[in-house]
Order: sequence, then C-alpha cells, then structure tokens
Amino acid sequence: MFRRSIFLSILVPAFVLSCSSGDGGHQYPETLCEPGDVQCFSNYLGTCQATGKGWDLFSCGASQYCDLGACRTRACSPPGKAECKDEFTSAQCNDIGSAKDTTACGVDQKCFGGACLRVPCEAGLTRCEYQDLITCTGGTWKVDSCPAGQACKADVCAPQVCTPEEARCATDAVAILCNLNGTDWTQTPCPQNQHCVNGFCFPIVANPPPEPVPDVPAIEDGWGQIELPDVPTPEYIEELPSTDVFIPGQNKAMINGSEVKFLQLHDSDWIAADQMLMINLMSKKMDAVPFPEVEDARHNVEIRITGIVEGQLGSFACDEATTYTVQVWYRYGKYAQGEECKDFDYQGTTCAVVLEEFGVPFGRIVGTFDNVELQDCKADGTTVQITGGLFDVER
Repeated sequence: MFRRSIFLSILVPAFVLSCSSGDGGHQYPETLCEPGDVQCFSNYLGTCQATGKGWDLFSCGASQYCDLGACRTRACSPPGKAECKDEFTSAQCNDIGSAKDTTACGVDQKCFGGACLRVPCEAGLTRCEYQDLITCTGGTWKVDSCPAGQACKADVCAPQVCTPEEARCATDAVAILCNLNGTDWTQTPCPQNQHCVNGFCFPIVANPPPEPVPDVPAIEDGWGQIELPDVPTPEYIEELPSTDVFIPGQNKAMINGSEVKFLQLHDSDWIAADQMLMINLMSKKMDAVPFPEVEDARHNVEIRITGIVEGQLGSFACDEATTYTVQVWYRYGKYAQGEECKDFDYQGTTCAVVLEEFGVPFGRIVGTFDNVELQDCKADGTTVQITGGLFDVER
C-alpha cells in the first residue's frame, strides 16, 4: 500500500570541479554543485551553497512536494493514503501527493477504507491501509481509524516514531528517512567516500569549510547529534536507537492539577497553505487511575494557531477576535474516534499561548501555554483545566 521510501543513496550532482587528493590518495571533488543551483532530495529542496561544497536543504513540508527544483502545492494529502471514491472505486494519493490514482475494484470486490477487498471475507482477517485498521467481521470489512499519534503497522495500530518524509543522519555514515505513515525509519548506509549530511549521503569534498561549533550539545531526540567513536562503517545496523528520548522540563503541563510529561510524542508542523502552526503533545500510556474506564488512556494536547506568518513570535489567545485563530484540543480516550467529537474529547474556550522561538525553515518551536479551559465536546458539563504548559519541539 505504501511506497518504497524514495532515497538517494548515491548523489552525484552534475557540476563537479577538479579534484584534490585526500587521505590514502583518494581524489575528492573540490565542489559538488554550481552555486545557486536548485535540486530536489526526496521532499527537500536543496540550494547549492556559495562555496559549491554543499547544499542548504529546506523541507517542502506536509502540504507541498518537491519537483523539478521547486516546492509545489500538493493536489492531495497525505501522500500514500487511499479512499473510496464510491463503493466500487478506490482513489489513492500518489507517493508525493501530486495526483490521485483511481482503481476500479474487481469482481466480488468492494471498496473499504480505500482498498478493494473481496466480499464476503473470512472472519478475523486484518490489514493496514495507511492509518486505518481494517478487520473482517461478520463476512464484511470494518474500518477503524488508529488513535491520534498512531498509524497502522503489521496489522495493529502502533505509535508513530517520526514525521513522515523527514530525513536525518543516524551516524556520519548512515542516512535515514521516515516512511509515509511515520511508523519506521528506512536506513541507507553511505557508499565509500561519502558521508551523511542533513539526512542524505553526499560525496566528501576536498577542503570543506569548518563546521560551526554549537553552543550546547544537540540532544533533540534519538536521532540528534551525538559524539561517535571513529570505527569502521557497519554493513548493517541491526537495531536503530529509540526515538523516545525526552528532555526534562521542555514538554509538560499541569492537567487538572497533576503534572503530565509528554514523553510519547512531541512535534510540530507548519502548513503553509493554511498559514497554520500545529503543535502535538502526547504522554505515554497512563495508569488506570485517574481514568479507570479507559483501557489505553493517554494525554494528547494539540495547539493550532492559524493566520500567522511563518516565524512570527508573540502572545496569542483563544478568545481574541483578530486576524489569527487559536485552538487547543485535548483527548485521553473518553470518546471513540469517528463519533461527532472526531479526534478529541475536549475543546478549548480560553487559552494563552506564547511563541518564543519559531525556527525558519528548520529549528525548533518553543513556547508556553497557560490558563487553558476546555469543555466536553458533547457539552455534558465537564471541563478540563491546563496550566503551566511548556513545549520545545522540533519543526
């Protein structure tokens, strides 16, 4: 159902000047590209640096795809997801989101969750379709959407471990790319005389410019920058490090008077077409107390600020009537997804959100959220209060 991750394990730009000797007599190229040239690397737009020795990469994001040296608006989203055009026709968004491909279901088939499946079916059969789990029940197929922050993997709903289409370096010699539904990293060992830079394998150049020294160690999460010993490149990495690493004090809040740390998920997304910044925070599975009626309770807070300019900082409030709109949503599993409440149990009526850092085009989204009061989406009279919220998430 999902595409094979598009990854360039050998990237050889067309523009390469004269070479000089490196260690061991190997001839390293002086430059990789013509300054100012543009090129797509997966869903990143690269611009050749003034020295010609490297590329500055810019993510086209969730609402755009990179094609022919430009970020272009997607015709459908998210890439790879299929839906039912009608009872007998599937329409799937292609791997980059540039168009939908329709498929007529075959004889004895109907469309369920975007897949053409045979009916009647054998009870107990399951399959994944993007973020939906499809199960055969009573001779027909039932479609269940995975909870927020999860996607379907190996016929079960599993936590998303990365942002779809995100590229990173696991080590200097191994590049990784997040798959379309965020459940796995695809790894690519760099060939000899290449190394990983910003998530892609590039030839090593002669006399590279000195790298800036960071003010503080970059820990970010499981794929952050770390000091590695000088050892031979392994042919295969059996198990990648966990991405579930939490920096204390940076992603937490008081919910109804109890401190909650968002260890399961903390990320953000800038949707350029809507001028909307989304910040998503999720805790690990909670104990039975304080929500004994919920089998798999997790705190999930989502903050949306719409109508702002990319990089804009300042204070924003839910109840202010301005050019922007602020929304805060909260879920712990009180209501099943797919009902009138959709993905969340409570919606905010008041809030105070402060953006202190808004990295452009990369970087982090840092700020606070406080004085949040949320009401039950079915208006049953219950409320939730959130205070002292902190977020420091990767864009």
